[in-house]
Amino acid sequence: MKRGISSGVPKERVKKVIRVYLCVILILLGYYLLVTNIDIGVNCIFRRLTGLKCPGCGSTRAVLCILRGDWAGSFKQNLMLIPELTFVGWAAVYSTVNFLKTGRGGLNVKPDRAAYVFLAVLLIWWVVRNLI
Repeated sequence: MKRGISSGVPKERVKKVIRVYLCVILILLGYYLLVTNIDIGVNCIFRRLTGLKCPGCGSTRAVLCILRGDWAGSFKQNLMLIPELTFVGWAAVYSTVNFLKTGRGGLNVKPDRAAYVFLAVLLIWWVVRNLI
């Protein structure tokens, strides 16, 4: 089994991680092009059924605001977008490092205090955003 340049990580694992991240980037780019050019977005099923906003409602519009440099507009669309993206980024890095070290795939983020605190804040946000 060939190893990485200096890390001792098998090259096959590194190649697999690169392929996964490239696929994710292509999917996000495709979604971005659909939303910006054809005005097709994902409608929230929860909001359609209940009339209430879920924690992710407004995330697409918030990301588009950030890409235009409109941070205030982003926060208006979804105040929790930055914490959500931070958590997703942490989970991706954690899972990637775990896979590179062990070869075990999947989203293997072990629940710890940070994850529980984030979940609690997200649930509180879910309630509060529907009251204001």
